[in-house]
Formats: sequence, structure tokens, C-alpha cells
Amino acid sequence: MPAGLVSTLAGGALAKPVDAKTRIPDKYSGLTIASAETRLIRTDEGAPQQFVFIDTNLDIDSAQIASRSSMWWHANGWYDHDGTLVFNDHVGSATKVALIPVEGEAALGKQHTFRFLQARTDGGLCLRSEGGVKSPGGFEPNSRFQNTLNVPVFPKETRLLGKGNIIALDGQRKLIVQSRAIAHLRVTLGRVPVSQFQHLASRTYGSFEDPRFSGDFSETNIAHRWSRIVTISHDNDWQATRSRSSIYHKRRHCSRAGCVMALGAGQPVAEVAIQALARNGSILKKR
Repeated sequence: MPAGLVSTLAGGALAKPVDAKTRIPDKYSGLTIASAETRLIRTDEGAPQQFVFIDTNLDIDSAQIASRSSMWWHANGWYDHDGTLVFNDHVGSATKVALIPVEGEAALGKQHTFRFLQARTDGGLCLRSEGGVKSPGGFEPNSRFQNTLNVPVFPKETRLLGKGNIIALDGQRKLIVQSRAIAHLRVTLGRVPVSQFQHLASRTYGSFEDPRFSGDFSETNIAHRWSRIVTISHDNDWQATRSRSSIYHKRRHCSRAGCVMALGAGQPVAEVAIQALARNGSILKKR
């Protein structure tokens, strides 16, 4: 704008000329893939799943990213001892990771989410997006995008399914424990005698699934405790494992027949050690 330009609203004239420059993006400079990262996100049921997020500077269809992106997993990662990327040396022995697009609320977006079809542990990931990704308006990146990513680590965890239970002296006595990436569990049970029920009610507060004791009073004052370390067999660190449960049914003449069932397969399990316990916790018989 030249000097001396006067506004029609108010004020003095422009004292000096003003120049402003702007860059008009061409076909290969308007769109860029900005970044990529992996995360572990829980489903509505609480199960953790692995995701990769790819960000672009413009709103585009996630199908464009999905059709031109690939990700590989290698047990030894993608760098040598000197910290140099060795993609070409490792890609031949790497495993391609199948990615499932996750639909967003809008048809176009800047963040594009993909879920791992098969979970991965350890090692490293390498993501590549080739040329040809297009945005509305015909923009596309001028080079390949490549980034190495960490494998999201599944947490070690254990929890009781449901909100807990009071195990009666007769009928079914079953608690189901779900664990992940755990080799051993210490199971501790406390049996509250009938004579201590009034203390259980009067000396606690809070919810049933998370009771709190008043003062120095605790479960050790009213319960007979039993503890055992249980070995948990699991094939991998991402699938949840449920402990086994004993199920009994009455026969005629008041005798009982029992089997041990694997909760995951829903089938009886053979060659399992069984102990018959008295109400005071002492072992009556082993089989």
C-alpha cells in the first residue's frame, strides 16, 4: 500500500508504504503428515487395546491414509548399536501389522485412528505413508512420511469380576479373578464367624465392595484368614486369564460329585488336586 493512503473512517494518512508477502501453496506443499504416535486405550468393558494415531495439517478422509500407509513390527527394533535406522536391513524379517480404521464423528478430520488387529509386545514399530495421499482440493505430500514408534505396553493387572461376593457356607462358593500379564497370584480369603457379624456391621463404613474399618480395627480382628500363592498359566501378556472354579452338584443319598472346570474353555479339567476343607479351614481329605 502506498504512503499517504487515508482511511475513510478516521485517523491520519499512512506515513510509509507497506508491503506484505504470502505464500500460495502448490499441489505438493499444502498437505503434510505432521506426526504419528501409539497409545493404549481401554474399551467400554475395560479391556486395553493398542492404537496408532496419525495427524495431518488438513482435514482429509482417513481412507486416504489407510490405503497408503503400512506398519511393521520387529523384535529387535529398527536401529543398530550406533543408533542408525536400518529399515532396509530389518524389513525382510519384520512382521507387517494389520491396522483397522476407526471411524470418527466427521467424514474428514486431522487425526486418523487405527486399531491393531493383533496385539504386539516388546520390539519396535515402523510406520510409513507413501506418496499419493490427497486432500480435498488436490493437495498431497511431496515426500514419504516415516516414523519409528514404541509398542504400547500392556499393564500388569488383576481384579475381581463383578463387585465381589459373600461366600456362604453352603451352596456355590465361587469368586472369579481376572488377571493380565501375571504369573502368580496370592489369594487371601477371610472367613467371618457368625459371632463377629455384629462387629463387621458396626465397625465398618463405605460401600459393600470397598468397606473401610474404623480406627485400629481391621479384618484381622474378626476373620479367620487363609492364603495361598496360585500359578497362573497364560500364553501372552495381552489376553486376560480367568482363574478356575470348582462346581459341585448333589447326588442322591446326599453324596456329592464334583468337577473342576476351566472358565476360559468351559470344559472339565483332568488331573487336578482337590482338597476337602472343614468349616474351620482344616484339610479333611486330599485327592
